[in-house]
Amino acid sequence: MVRRWMVSSGKSGRLGSEFVHRSNDIDSSAQSPCIGNCCLDDDLTCLGCFRSLEEIKEWGVADDHRRRVILQNAKQRRAASQS
Repeated sequence: MVRRWMVSSGKSGRLGSEFVHRSNDIDSSAQSPCIGNCCLDDDLTCLGCFRSLEEIKEWGVADDHRRRVILQNAKQRRAASQS
């Protein structure tokens, strides 16, 4: 059984940390994988984008390199969940 945790900032169901820093000088060429379905499992991994809660919170201040690492981690989690 998977216990789901709904997380919302009141902005289209997405976590607020991604939006706080969108208009600053951080390179945002690595786009957020958020699909607006923020639902955390027991391991605090989003079942929509497969980022950890810590990665989601970090996204708004992460540089492009760190964002690409986060995206790679999410891709690996997604693949593992489908096998």
